[in-house]
Amino acid sequence: EIQGDVRDQLKTLLESKGHKVKLAGG
Repeated sequence: EIQGDVRDQLKTLLESKGHKVKLAGG
């Protein structure tokens, strides 16, 4: 199960672009 890792990577990527991200489970 890597979904958590993918979600964390996506969150980090969006935050690096200046977005404030709040994802379920994250």
